[in-house]
Amino acid sequence: KTKDDGSEYTLGLVFNAASPLDPVVFEAKQLMDEGWNLQDMPAYAAATISKGDRLLEIDGKDAQGLPLAAVHRLLRGKMNSVVFLLFEGGPNSQYAGKRFQAKLRRHLRHSNNSEWEDADR
Repeated sequence: KTKDDGSEYTLGLVFNAASPLDPVVFEAKQLMDEGWNLQDMPAYAAATISKGDRLLEIDGKDAQGLPLAAVHRLLRGKMNSVVFLLFEGGPNSQYAGKRFQAKLRRHLRHSNNSEWEDADR
């Protein structure tokens, strides 16, 4: 376990910037469940998040209609803290058209210049 240096940490979700008030996942990279397993690992126990999934809630707060900057603020937090997310599955998701929850660990250092910002695609 690494020492908390006071920086903000995030999950590894990139949202489609074409829908600024509707947080739709563009990419999910290096997501970590609360058991320290990455999404691509066999032991990963959280729901699999896919491109096209729509983020509905962050720790019980409505994410719909929020600017993406506000969504990112809600996703950031202390190193290794856990966040509860509610999604609606996109067309290519195993949860297509259904709501599902994911409990994920913040483990990637947040940076305004990082790849964890919104995709302009």
